[in-house]
Amino acid sequence: MDNCKVCRGTVFYKEAGFYFCSECQTQNEERREAILEQRFEGIRVTQRKIANDNSEKTDQSAQWSTWELYNFVLIGLTDELIELGASSDIKLTVLQLWAFYLGKVEVAFTSKTCRKVPKLARRYHKRDADIIYGKLKSRKRKRSRASSASSIISSQLSEGSSNRELSKHKRLLYKAEYERLVSSQTGSESDALSLVSQSLASIRSGGSQSSVSVEKLKYSKHAKSEAKRVKQLSKKLPRAQRVKYQQTHVTTKYRTGPYVITPMKLWAILYLALRIHDQSIHLADMLRYSREGHLSYYRLDHLLPAEIALIESDVKFLTQSNEITHKGMRRTCAEMAKFLFVSEISCPDFPPLIQRYCTDLNLPKGILIYTKRLVALSAPTMVFTHSDSLIPNYEGRAMAFIIVVLKILLGMDGITEYEISRIAEKINSWGTTGCVAWDGQSMAAGTTTGGLNGKMVGRIGDSPFLGCGTFANNLAGCSMTGHGETIAKLGLSRKIVEEVTAGSCPEDTLKLNIDAMYHETNCSSGGIVLKKNGCWGVHFSTPRMPYAVAKKNVVTFGAKPSERKTVKYFDPDSRLPCRCK
Repeated sequence: MDNCKVCRGTVFYKEAGFYFCSECQTQNEERREAILEQRFEGIRVTQRKIANDNSEKTDQSAQWSTWELYNFVLIGLTDELIELGASSDIKLTVLQLWAFYLGKVEVAFTSKTCRKVPKLARRYHKRDADIIYGKLKSRKRKRSRASSASSIISSQLSEGSSNRELSKHKRLLYKAEYERLVSSQTGSESDALSLVSQSLASIRSGGSQSSVSVEKLKYSKHAKSEAKRVKQLSKKLPRAQRVKYQQTHVTTKYRTGPYVITPMKLWAILYLALRIHDQSIHLADMLRYSREGHLSYYRLDHLLPAEIALIESDVKFLTQSNEITHKGMRRTCAEMAKFLFVSEISCPDFPPLIQRYCTDLNLPKGILIYTKRLVALSAPTMVFTHSDSLIPNYEGRAMAFIIVVLKILLGMDGITEYEISRIAEKINSWGTTGCVAWDGQSMAAGTTTGGLNGKMVGRIGDSPFLGCGTFANNLAGCSMTGHGETIAKLGLSRKIVEEVTAGSCPEDTLKLNIDAMYHETNCSSGGIVLKKNGCWGVHFSTPRMPYAVAKKNVVTFGAKPSERKTVKYFDPDSRLPCRCK
C-alpha cells in the first residue's frame, strides 16, 4: 500500500470499496476495490480486486511527442559520428537542417509572428494527436437507451446544453406526443412506444448538434495533397470499400518520402551534413558502423536521457526491423536534399579514398600509384542535381578505378577471369593445392582449398588466413594443408618461414613442426617450403600426399614420405635462363 499524500501514513481502512488513511481520513485515489461477478455453469463467482489508478504516471510518460524524442535521438547520433572521426562543426549544420525540416513538415518553426499548433502527417502516431489537440484524457462513454424524459434531460446536461434548450425540447416532446397519442388511440401500445422512441432519438440528435464541438485534427499541406491523391485513386473502387480506402490508404511515394519523419530521415540529415563539410565518412562507412554497433539505427532508445520514462510503445517505436541498404539510403538522401533545398553536395577527393581502399584490401603499392594516375587523367565530375533520383555513388566509382587498373595490369579481359575461375574450380575438386615460387626477384606462395565436408556453413579454414595456411616473405615461402583449425591456432606457415629465414634447414624445420603438431594434437598436416637460395623441403604426416618440385629443368615428385622421383624436361619456348641458385 502506498503512503498517504497528506500525512505520509501507512495504515488505511476500507469503506465502500475505497481506502482511507487512518490518521487524516484522506482517500487514496490510486487504489480502490473492484468487485467482478461472473457465472460459470449457473454458479455465481465473485472476485475482489484492488485496482490501481496510474493515469498520472501514464500522462507523464506520454507528454513527449515523436519528433521531440527524435530531437534526443539526433543529438545522440551526431555525438556518435563525432566520436567516429567527424568534425564537431557538423553539429550546427545538423541543427539547421533539422529545424528547416520540421518547418517544412509543419511541425515546428512555421511562423515568427504567432504561435501555431503542429500539424499532422497523413500517417501519424495517435499519441501525437492526443498531446496536440487535448484528447489525452478523453474517454469514450457508452450510450444507453433513454426510457424516460428525465434520462434525456440528464444526457443533455452531460453534453453541455443550456437549460433553455432543454426546456424547449421538453415542451415540444410533451405536446407532440400528446397529439399523436390522442389521434392514434386505436393503435397498439407497441406503436405508441415506437413513436416515443423516435421522438427521443430526434431530441437526442438535436441536443448533440447544440453540444460543444470538438476541435478537428489539422493536417499539413502535404497530407492534404496526399488525401486528394488517394481520393482520386479510390474512384474506381466499390462504394463499400471506398470509404475505408480513403481513410487508411497511403501511397508508397508519400510513405517513403520526406513527409513522414523516420530514423532513415535522420540518417539522411547526418549524411547531408557530412557531405556539406566534406568529411571522410561516407555512406558505406555509416552502414558498416551500424552493422558493427558503432552508429545506432536498429535500436535508438538508449540515446534518450535517463530521466525520460519510456513505455513499451516508445521502445517499439524506436526499434527498427527493416534492413537499411546502400541504394535505399542514396534514394532517401536525394529526396531529403531536394526537400531541404540542399544543392551544394561536394564531390569527395578521390585519391585519399582510393588509398584507403587499397590499404584495406592489402593491394600492392603499384596498384595505388597507377590508380591515382588514372584518376588524374580522367577526374570524375559527380555533381548532384535536383533532377537526379539518387545521390552519386562515390565509393562505387573509387572501387571502379581500382578494378580497371587491376584488369589492365593483370590482363583481365572478361574471358581470362572465367578461365581462371574454371581452373580454380577444377583444382578445388581435387582437394587442397598449394604452391611456392621464386622467380629470382620475389617470393610468392598460395593455397587453394575446396573446404572440408561435414562443417557448418560459414566455416573458414586455414587457407584464407595469411600466416596459417600460406605465408611468404622476401627470403622464404610456405604452403600448408591438413587440419585447418589446428594449423590456424598454431600459425604454422608463418612460424616455419620465420625459422627458415633465421637460417634453419627448410626440410628439417618443416618435419619438426609437422611431427610436433601430430604428437600434441593427433591431427595430420603437410606442406612445402622453399628458400631463396633454392633449398626446399616437403613433409607430411599422412600416408600419401602428391607433390612436385621443378628446379633447373629437373622435376622431383612423389606421393609417399620417402618417395623421390626425378625427370628432366625442356621447354622450347623458354628463352631466358633459370636464375635459381
